[in-house]
Amino acid sequence: MEVGKPFNVVRKVDYLDRPWLKNYPASTPRDVEVPVVPITQLIDESVKKYSERTALIFYGRKISYDELGKYIEKMASALHDLGIKKNSVVALYLPTCPQFIMSYYAVQKLGAIPTAVSFLFSPREVREQLKDSGAECIIMIDLLYNKVKPVINELGVGRVILTDITHFMPYLKKKLAVILRKTPVANIPKDEPVCFLEDLIGRDAVDYPKVDIDPKREIASIIYTSGTTGLPKGVSLTHYNIVACLEQVKAASGDAFEKSKYLLSYLPLFHIYGQNVIMTGGLAMGQTLIVILRPQYDELLRYIEKYRISLLFGVPALYRILIERMKAKKGGCDLSSLKLCACGSDYTPQKLKDEWKELTGVEITEGYGLTEAIPATGIPVGGEGKTGSIGYPLPSTLVAVADPERDEFVEVCELGELIVHGPQVMKGYWNSEKHPNPFARIAGKVWLRTGDMGRMDEYGYFYMVERKKDIIKYKGYTIIPGEVEEIIKEYEPVNEVAVIGVEAKEVELGQIVKAFIVLKDEHKEKTSKDDITNHCKDKLAAYKLPKEIEFIDELPKNALGKIVRKELRKDGNQ
Repeated sequence: MEVGKPFNVVRKVDYLDRPWLKNYPASTPRDVEVPVVPITQLIDESVKKYSERTALIFYGRKISYDELGKYIEKMASALHDLGIKKNSVVALYLPTCPQFIMSYYAVQKLGAIPTAVSFLFSPREVREQLKDSGAECIIMIDLLYNKVKPVINELGVGRVILTDITHFMPYLKKKLAVILRKTPVANIPKDEPVCFLEDLIGRDAVDYPKVDIDPKREIASIIYTSGTTGLPKGVSLTHYNIVACLEQVKAASGDAFEKSKYLLSYLPLFHIYGQNVIMTGGLAMGQTLIVILRPQYDELLRYIEKYRISLLFGVPALYRILIERMKAKKGGCDLSSLKLCACGSDYTPQKLKDEWKELTGVEITEGYGLTEAIPATGIPVGGEGKTGSIGYPLPSTLVAVADPERDEFVEVCELGELIVHGPQVMKGYWNSEKHPNPFARIAGKVWLRTGDMGRMDEYGYFYMVERKKDIIKYKGYTIIPGEVEEIIKEYEPVNEVAVIGVEAKEVELGQIVKAFIVLKDEHKEKTSKDDITNHCKDKLAAYKLPKEIEFIDELPKNALGKIVRKELRKDGNQ
């Protein structure tokens, strides 16, 4: 499939005419009104409105909205006393836990900027983010302090706040965790120049100067991502961006939030999905968050039953594993409470959607977005999807398809780069001068280039074909890795597969297709590379056939279960 070649142009349609609006259910507004307020105002309003309601449940320990509000104020007061001020950057090197939530909003109260560091990062990766963000303070669990202390000292991070991950667990569970050695005890010397979060929130809050925040201009959070152009970079999201995201998700969800009481907060809070949609979205709408430190999938199923979860946010890897667990239990799970199951972060195969619906009776609603612009497309509640489509733009959002190299639209139904315009689109990258410009100017508007190749049909449905950087060029032909992967997956012995392009020895060929394959255990000794090639021969054009095949034990994945192709490229091009 070539860029610029139409699929099936039926009639003249313009992106700016928003042809997708005809698909909107009657209950979904075309546009949303985005309050021009800082995020902390939304949290303050929830604390006041739902003061007696439980905000967080952490392994049985309940924290009310009133308690949460007081902890946030105490933490903000303490941070101010430590010299944190407006526009200071504070790194949160914490897993999914109450301490993350309290610290995040406390930092924002001061007009400072939180940047969440992946809990899975190595010291080298932690160093890169601390250095790039210019973090003046780091809040982290005590168990990791000695591991990253050299980095902290090297960069001169002036304030270090440690916390015990078990602090908010019920007393008996905390003691049991220590006795059974499920949670190691940190060894921090008494004279170490650090503060302890437990001490900071244990004292009375002292008044601190209230700051004025311009929601449309000032940054609420820096979230690091590989982004649309390669190396990790900080996505600068304003308060307005995040509030817009919440309004759009709420508008597309119908009455799902109103009818929901509990949300599972198990996705990493360093990721935009867990941080903005579940944490801030849930608390702003008065939900009770079931905060899960290390998600065990049987445990998630129990929580869905126990709390009668009606609204589930997940990623394809989660739904795939839950399906396996339910099959193993042979119908022993009561998931009848589920009403809306949303899925994002990665492409959701139709087979996965069909299996989930068969087991639960509920459709998986797939959405499309990226850290720089979440959400962008989806199917609002009551809307009708199309097989293979990522839906259509959500309220107050324009999506179009542009030439990957030039600032101009391609024709409707033609393949090009997906671009997004809307109030949820990031302000830009932190230290933007280091990075390529991610924006295009077309038809008098500024658009985010997503780096994703796709198309829009004449009815306004969008289809993502592949990441621009993942597309393979062989002798000038375009090869879509996803197409090759789907064919290989059809072969029974294959469990998982990822396809990349590697440089051919003959320069004039460009790239050749290399497939990394994980075989099912029972087929590992019986399946050869020739078997794979023979399976593909009559299903793919000759130039699309994998020229190199490598069997591996597992594919590299990130915290959300998404395949990390850049790791495969490192191996594939050696």
